[in-house]
Amino acid sequence: MNYLSIEFVIFIIATLTVYYLWPRKYIKYRYLLLLFASYFFIIFYNWRHGLFVVVSTLVSFASGLLTTHSKAGNHEMNRRIWPMVFSIVINVGLLVIVKYFNWFNGMVTALVNQPQVLVKFIIPLGISFYTFTLVAYNVDVWRGKFAPETNFLKFATFVSFFPKLMQGPIMYYDELAHENEGSLFTNVTFHDVDFLASFQRFVLGLLKKVLIADIIGVYVNYIWGNTNEVPGMYFPIVAILYAIQLYCDFSGYMDMSLGIAGLFGIKLLENFNVPYLSKTVQEFWGRWHISLGRWFTYYVYIPLGGNRVSKQRWAFNIMAVWFLSGIWHGADWTFVLWGLYFGVLLVIGRLSREKNKEKYGQYSGNFANSLRVVRTFILITIGWSIFSAPNISTYLSFGKRFLRHPFDGSLLAMFNDQTLAPIYFVFAILLVIALVTFYYFHNIKGKFNKVFAVEKWKLSLSFIFNSGTILAAIYLIVILGGLGASASEFIYFNF
Repeated sequence: MNYLSIEFVIFIIATLTVYYLWPRKYIKYRYLLLLFASYFFIIFYNWRHGLFVVVSTLVSFASGLLTTHSKAGNHEMNRRIWPMVFSIVINVGLLVIVKYFNWFNGMVTALVNQPQVLVKFIIPLGISFYTFTLVAYNVDVWRGKFAPETNFLKFATFVSFFPKLMQGPIMYYDELAHENEGSLFTNVTFHDVDFLASFQRFVLGLLKKVLIADIIGVYVNYIWGNTNEVPGMYFPIVAILYAIQLYCDFSGYMDMSLGIAGLFGIKLLENFNVPYLSKTVQEFWGRWHISLGRWFTYYVYIPLGGNRVSKQRWAFNIMAVWFLSGIWHGADWTFVLWGLYFGVLLVIGRLSREKNKEKYGQYSGNFANSLRVVRTFILITIGWSIFSAPNISTYLSFGKRFLRHPFDGSLLAMFNDQTLAPIYFVFAILLVIALVTFYYFHNIKGKFNKVFAVEKWKLSLSFIFNSGTILAAIYLIVILGGLGASASEFIYFNF
């Protein structure tokens, strides 16, 4: 069920209505509605997806009960590790089979010079995300971070909660399932929830997706589909456009998910923090897809030794994490190359900072920081150009054309695609400029309030913003109509 469909609008209105009309006498069982709604959401795509989620949930739940951490000593710890290992093998094994079998099989058949026979697998909804959620749960129980959940239905609700299922954020059991503020099992009432703020967050994501990501995506797809016809100069242009498209698509989805969860009084983790204003590549990855980065830190990087080892071993740890990160995103060598590219950048970045500590500290003014932001954006965009390429051969051939024949062709070639008039592209770019300006003043410099929040204007600005949100939502849902049919799928849906 696509967020951009009329079916989803009906689904969310019906679920919210029942949620807040739930009898107070039985409110402690209200999470069962979220469980039912989440599985309805999953099965709406394909009923087989639900079977995968159930199997993985059962395996991890049973493993948690059998693991029950003990501080009796190393022998007891080693004995209790096997249920955790079994759960990880089953869940990660399912992920590897459905997502990577054909890729591995293709490499093997190519080596032995045999034709490849493709096996058609159903790739379950959100399997890359809920698998990591379950691995984290089982490891945390084994480590003694918290006691295992003994109520299977509550655990199943935590795993399948639909706003986070497809594309994250990847959240831990103690963040979302323990009875603290904003968790799945707090008994919030209608009056406890800021519906307008959550609705505004949802609409912000909708605007990013439909009015920026989808429009720019038309031109990105056209360029990558016609690399032999467009001028070589489009090689850096498509990288910049994809950087914008991916951010607005993925962060737009996150805005919508946080907004939906907020309507139920549930708080999900912020997954983005204005990443394109980062001054270093390391800082960027602390601001982009935050939940995935911290998962790899806690469950791969630190167990490998983190930075408490020799430089050579540390460099190996970084490269291992980024190789796995690349593979996690998809079964293609472009993702492997993308991961290794950022691994190398992070290793070089740290070694460079250590070697030039004194010089690095001397240049800390606004101008120097602005240059660092530009430099980091260029490095990140190079990475996105690899990430977005259909395959490595297309990427390399297009790169060669950029170096040898940058102006061989019309600079307006991308507008040959008649799917959208050029005015839509201009409109999307203007929205991007407005978005960047807002983030710069409001999130970074803190000048937004100083410039606009004069006391006498507060009420008017609030009214305009709230009214604008509602009108924008009405426009997108009613005027555009049939969003599910016209809008493209979210990019990270494929991961």
